[in-house]
Amino acid sequence: MPRQARYLCVWAGSLLAILVLVAGVNVVVNPYDLFPWRRIPGVNVLKPAIKNHAALTKAYQVERARPVTVVLGTSRVYLGIDSASPAWPESYRPVYNYGLPGTNMSRSLLRELREAWSTGNLRHAVAFLDVPAFLEVDPPVHGEEDERRLMFLDDGTPNDGWRAQRLDDGLLSIFTLAALTDSVRTVLAQRGGGSVLDLRPDGTSTDADFAAAARAEGMNAVFAQKDEYDLSRIPEFQRTLNGWQGLMPNLGVVREMIQFCREHNVTLTMILGSSHADGMEIYRRAGLWPRVEQLKVDISALVAEANSDTITAWDFLEYAPYSTERLPPPGDLVTQLRWFWEPVHFKRALGDVMLQRVFLGTPVDFGAPLTAATVEARNQAVREQQRAFIGWRLACEANRQAKCSPQADPSVAAAR
Repeated sequence: MPRQARYLCVWAGSLLAILVLVAGVNVVVNPYDLFPWRRIPGVNVLKPAIKNHAALTKAYQVERARPVTVVLGTSRVYLGIDSASPAWPESYRPVYNYGLPGTNMSRSLLRELREAWSTGNLRHAVAFLDVPAFLEVDPPVHGEEDERRLMFLDDGTPNDGWRAQRLDDGLLSIFTLAALTDSVRTVLAQRGGGSVLDLRPDGTSTDADFAAAARAEGMNAVFAQKDEYDLSRIPEFQRTLNGWQGLMPNLGVVREMIQFCREHNVTLTMILGSSHADGMEIYRRAGLWPRVEQLKVDISALVAEANSDTITAWDFLEYAPYSTERLPPPGDLVTQLRWFWEPVHFKRALGDVMLQRVFLGTPVDFGAPLTAATVEARNQAVREQQRAFIGWRLACEANRQAKCSPQADPSVAAAR
């Protein structure tokens, strides 16, 4: 065999061996949890690479989970709701957490709902609604990669191209150096335990990122960073809502979700999740609190329009003991809040409390059903909590020696 031919054969053989090695490592480690095999202790039980590929991973996980109940929402659900919480009724199990970080909530709700329903067992949907999603109009989006791998397109029609996208997903997860890098990082991360990002097969995420930020910067700084971002969005909200008439923006998606659930015999529980008073005050000071109240009225109207016991809504957006925890001072890297990571993202402990209230009825002093008959009284009650909170906070600022613990907050008494 000529020397050049031998060289080409050796080169081709080496390349093939490298590809086989890369593919073998990626298939075994399975860094994005695409493939259905079990996780191997010491190798890939924790999968930190999923952090940047959550939409990819969850499209495959939900099919394997074949849930009876799906939890829908954004990063608040992704971080704050536990699919294995004891608050879930037995008839609701298994539960899959389909919350996705960094997504457009009003669009992703229907997308997640349809995909979960396509697995064949879905009987219940629990959707956490985020206030900012209804303060501006979402731009139309169609044809993105996250949509192409799903069984249904965003317009509700079957997706004929999902197999081709799934093939691309598999090839990119097996034969690329990026996947190999994530496989190596996955193996090296196994010694990190609870400090490592992970996504369980039931869709529940660890909160390692927020915990690390709180340790490094302190809770006060984490809150301040989120406040800065939320404040930057206020002018756009104000422009959108100036003179706005009719249902709040994007609530048409909620109506479509209600219609889908009724047509497919799926119960739907919608939840306005709790936010810290620090975040709610941004909306009040910007003059947007009447729009928050309108959102509650509009949601209750959609529930009444459905006229079905299987469609319900709950409101946890209030100045309650859970949402009025006093922040530690700047520079305090030790003190942690019990219920929140920052103004919007509640901890899993508070997620459990909300689920207990909805499904088990306690605690009775937190949250309330949203119905057309009760929404005005509900808005008035939260207004009273708000006024009590403002008075308490002003008194604390005026007298630095006052005991301003959450327990001393008069809004706690108002909440009860």
